[in-house]
Amino acid sequence: MSGNSFSQSFAYTMYSFAKLRYLVALLPLTLFSACSLLEEDFETLGRFEGSYIVSEACGGGLTDFYTITVRRAGSNNLIIENFFNQKIEARAVLNGDNFRIEPQAVRSETGRIYDIEGAGVFSDDGQNISFSFQIRNSGINRLEQSCAVTGERL
Repeated sequence: MSGNSFSQSFAYTMYSFAKLRYLVALLPLTLFSACSLLEEDFETLGRFEGSYIVSEACGGGLTDFYTITVRRAGSNNLIIENFFNQKIEARAVLNGDNFRIEPQAVRSETGRIYDIEGAGVFSDDGQNISFSFQIRNSGINRLEQSCAVTGERL
């Protein structure tokens, strides 16, 4: 092994070691930033958790009043309990104060299967909720409606 290749190999090893030290030094900052983002998401979700008294108006002109409960279901996911006043659990994805009820099939308390999807928003302080959704059932009692819901925290 010549002296020149040993010097080059040694220099590369030292360079690699220096890069590794730099990366190790940045690791705590990266973990702290990731944890801060998770904590922020967790706090945001917590702001909206709770029960809301809502009024729901659907295509037929009827207005229904009932209570829903919003709870966390992961990093940016929510569950809306008693959706459509049918003890349905609807999944929603939170983005800031807005949420999206992704297309999904849900089962009511009477066993009917509905396809739902929609979107909504919470007030900044989490005291109010507003959303609209479409609900469909292709069973014997065919149903296809658009509904609007507004409510405030109990």
